[in-house]
Amino acid sequence: MEWERSKLNELGMHSLTRGVPLSENPEVQAQSCQVDAWTTLYGRLKRCHAYRDVIEKGENIIKIPVWFRQAIQRRLMDVVAQAEVDPMLSQLRGEEEEAFETLYATLSDMGAGTDYAVWEEKHYRYEAAVQELLYLKGLQDGMELASGMLRPAAQTDEDDESSRTETV
Repeated sequence: MEWERSKLNELGMHSLTRGVPLSENPEVQAQSCQVDAWTTLYGRLKRCHAYRDVIEKGENIIKIPVWFRQAIQRRLMDVVAQAEVDPMLSQLRGEEEEAFETLYATLSDMGAGTDYAVWEEKHYRYEAAVQELLYLKGLQDGMELASGMLRPAAQTDEDDESSRTETV
């Protein structure tokens, strides 16, 4: 997300030095849409997990430790960062940007409805790919967590020594 923001800043500064208003520069507008998309995605992820600090299990309510919530948030940040550089998502993002630029260039034409439909399809395909990636990463993390919690704890050297002294 930071890379997208810095790219937007560079494009904006370059546009202003050329004397082109930001609202009339299609590159700046397209990049602004990308930053908005990443900000929205990050906000959704943050809101999704902001209020889940308890687990209800029957009559018992288990408070989720702060360190665990922070670990999950760090993992989500890592997954979002990985999504930014994922080759498949980069290709879809490029297709979406290209369709948006075409749409923006022909917005005043009568054929803009067709261009909008093409951009919208690519935009939703990209969003679906991002959601699928996040879902699969979350599923994988959940399976690893469940597997780790179900595995018996490994005995430490101290446990081995204490069991030997008790049997002697």
